[in-house]
Amino acid sequence: MQQSHPEVTALLRGARGLLFPSFSEGYGLPLSEALKLDVPCVCSDIEVFHEVAGKAATFIDPLDGPGWRNAIEGLMTGSIDAHRPGDRVASAALFPWPQQVRDGLAFLEEK
Repeated sequence: MQQSHPEVTALLRGARGLLFPSFSEGYGLPLSEALKLDVPCVCSDIEVFHEVAGKAATFIDPLDGPGWRNAIEGLMTGSIDAHRPGDRVASAALFPWPQQVRDGLAFLEEK
């Protein structure tokens, strides 16, 4: 079931953290959305996630099972917390989804 943006936002706000294990991503929109909402993020140690999150996430090798388990336990106990807003990179400060779509369509119409 696909969820609306307000539903996704509500789910993220109620979460202890975002787990984002991945081997390859084009961008990582869920990571950006979670960072915008100050949700602690644990994600794969891949280049694109470093570009999106800077120092504002916890990075783990996607094949490190014990590392992921420790991170989950850290989220549950509060030892992995949201990072200071100053830790974020600019790409994490997204516009609301409807505005992103309008801007994207306007850009395409200019071409």
